[in-house]
Amino acid sequence: MNRRRIFAGVSFPIALVLTALATSHLFGYQAASLSGTGSKRALSATVMGLSGPQLPSPSQQGEQETLVLFVADPEVGAVLRFDADSGQDLGALAMLDDAPRNLRFDASGNLYVLLSADGQDRIDRLNAATGEVLGTVLELDGDPQLGPLLFAPQGELLTASCSLNRIVRIGLPSGDPAPSIESEGFDCPTALALNSQGNLLVSTFSTAGIFPSGRILRFGLASGQFLGEFLEAGTGVNSERGMSFGNDGNLYIIESLGDRIIRFSGQDGQLLGTFAEQEEFELHSLAFSPDGTLYVGRTNDAGDSQIVRYQAESGTLVDVLVDVAPASGLRLPSGLAFTTEAISPQCDCDVNVDGGVNVADVQLIINQALGSAPPDCDINGDGAVNVADVQIVINAALGQQCAASPPP
Repeated sequence: MNRRRIFAGVSFPIALVLTALATSHLFGYQAASLSGTGSKRALSATVMGLSGPQLPSPSQQGEQETLVLFVADPEVGAVLRFDADSGQDLGALAMLDDAPRNLRFDASGNLYVLLSADGQDRIDRLNAATGEVLGTVLELDGDPQLGPLLFAPQGELLTASCSLNRIVRIGLPSGDPAPSIESEGFDCPTALALNSQGNLLVSTFSTAGIFPSGRILRFGLASGQFLGEFLEAGTGVNSERGMSFGNDGNLYIIESLGDRIIRFSGQDGQLLGTFAEQEEFELHSLAFSPDGTLYVGRTNDAGDSQIVRYQAESGTLVDVLVDVAPASGLRLPSGLAFTTEAISPQCDCDVNVDGGVNVADVQLIINQALGSAPPDCDINGDGAVNVADVQIVINAALGQQCAASPPP
């Protein structure tokens, strides 16, 4: 290997360090070594006399399964994506001509988005990886006022129409309409949920009188037969902004005035009290992650748009996960849904993604540049992992700003 050519154009102190690392021994530097045997081999390094942490094996440096939060935002006109653990903005999946108001994933990972424009509602199926529209499965004129989407265990897609006073069912993947559910007890059905017995719960919303009022009805999912009331009229609760069962089996409802979440027993509808209340914010959407954490979309009069997380049992606010996302411009989080994606770690100077730029990152980027580790982190975006990337990481480890420019 011609090291003179490799290090051409690099400042003398950095070239000295790199040459030392490449030749294994000079001024106390050592190149990477492999310790252990078989599948338990791990990279280790000693640089400038400091013992670095053990690094993940090269196979762990590639794509990682990440829980991703998808957000329907009708004001932005887009489906937005965020890392559900860190809140990192992953960019918009799709910018849409109409206003996306709700969304849900099917068992195959396709994304279904409810859109509204000019008195028309429709449901489009999108490729969740590319944002490509794969087709329209429902299109209704006459301002049908469709509510949140719900998938039945058999794969049917359901939504409530307030103005038509019925539950619309769609057979998938054909998009053929199935018999709708209708009831004399409906007064603007708005939200749907399935209980542990497989019954369909339907929230109705009425604006008659001084205060909104409503109730929640139970239906046989397959037959559409009315089974009685889950929550009687007069409770003062409406869930037109969403309701969902938590991992504890209880029902969580955004109260009609939009500033609190109320919890009911999933067995008998007994009121268990206010789960969370935010007087300064208006709540628009809620969804439980697989681990039972409750995610809530909210806004306030000051123009703040946020996704917050609550501890499922206590109702304690965990954190503000997303706060007016700078790249996507979160404005109105009206629908939330989760999926997992294989996402490559962000290639900045923290090469091993341990929260800091240190000797371990220097060692790993050198290994990548020398070919002893997969070249996963092209930090400056020039198409290869080379000495320029190594110099950027060394500078960052010495306290300089990371000059990373990953390709789009």
